[in-house]
Amino acid sequence: MLEAKKTQQALSIVAPWFKPPENSTELSQLINLSIELADFIGDNTQHEYLPVLEIIEQHIADYENMHLPQLSELSTPNKLVKFLMAEYNLKQKDLINIFGNQGNVSKFLNGHRKLTLEQVTKLSKRFNLSADAFISWDDINNSKSIH
Repeated sequence: MLEAKKTQQALSIVAPWFKPPENSTELSQLINLSIELADFIGDNTQHEYLPVLEIIEQHIADYENMHLPQLSELSTPNKLVKFLMAEYNLKQKDLINIFGNQGNVSKFLNGHRKLTLEQVTKLSKRFNLSADAFISWDDINNSKSIH
């Protein structure tokens, strides 16, 4: 009876780590756990916890494949900004300081306005991404410059 209780207690601690994440909070927790576990395991390809890490990493990959857009879906600056707005729970009004007014934000998001170099710089700082992420290579190839 005592062993069964110990087993039940141990399983109640580790069981949450073996279920797929259902939201971004659980995903973040699994990512943090996988990082800690990978650091603990190191380069030991025979480590007893390696199968646990592999299960956790598969859950992370499955969640990301199901819930995060593919890179091709973020192929234009406006699609990327729309995605980032959703991730950060932002509204158009939250980007007025970058675009000047809500009309400009709307025009950009709907593909009717290109980014200026100043806007690229501000978006890069706002989302902590390389400016390259906000530059459309099609625009560069067609106009030879960013407006």
